[in-house]
Amino acid sequence: MPITKAEDAMTEAERLWMAGELRPALEAYRRARVYFHEVDDPEGEATTLTQIGALELQCGDPKAAREALVEARGILARLGDQHEQGAVLVVLGELSEKEGKLDDALDFYVSARDIFIAVGEATGQAHTWEKIGDLELGKGREDVAMDCYQRAYVLYRDSGAVLREANVLNALGDVLERLGRNEKAHQAYECSLDLYRQNGDMLGEAEATARLGRLLHRLGDVPHARESLTAAAHLFEKAGHMVGAGEALLELARLETGRDDEGARHHYKKAAHHFDSAGLHAMKTQCVEELGQL
Repeated sequence: MPITKAEDAMTEAERLWMAGELRPALEAYRRARVYFHEVDDPEGEATTLTQIGALELQCGDPKAAREALVEARGILARLGDQHEQGAVLVVLGELSEKEGKLDDALDFYVSARDIFIAVGEATGQAHTWEKIGDLELGKGREDVAMDCYQRAYVLYRDSGAVLREANVLNALGDVLERLGRNEKAHQAYECSLDLYRQNGDMLGEAEATARLGRLLHRLGDVPHARESLTAAAHLFEKAGHMVGAGEALLELARLETGRDDEGARHHYKKAAHHFDSAGLHAMKTQCVEELGQL
């Protein structure tokens, strides 16, 4: 049946997207859109167009992203589907951010939030609060950003969206650090770390561990900072995230400088290798320059 073909194409597109195969994922979504159109399923067609818009944005084609999103929005307006309209508005907000139109982005996120509130969609509300928090943090309004992240955290927690809860705890930790509330930041990173571990998210665990290590280093807790940064580098390497591994090792090299210079040299060299393999030549150069000063 054609509807099964559409669902199969959607499943294939999602699998390819998760695997980082963006262009094949786009083609699968386009096939799904055709199949939905053939069976006169405008809701499925609009959902697919929303995904195409988000993926085109990730692929760096804002014009194609906007075209897909505007078409999706038109279909949803005819259907009166508020929930999916909220999802479209979020992606339009992300598109505006990419284009540097931050006021427009905020308007889209606020409109999406209001829709999600109207339909009682807690996870959607949380996502928009998180997006608004990111914008406020970019403006240097840490207090406002913290309030947004806290709202998002409660909504994610109460909805059982565990990994999103962990992600926003990382963001909360960052803004708490900026506000000098280091103990609270430490707690946020620890809670985030526990959630990632419990749910088998190695990359998330690596990021939270690295954040914790950097905080501990800044606070002068060298033994625990060393432990966290070493663990983070290992986790990033195991997950194949060479940039994250390089950043953790660079922080570790700076920590060891003046304490264990031989260890610092080893970490600088390894960090430089990871940055080089990831194509971040400026970061590699920075490692080499700092190594030369030992």
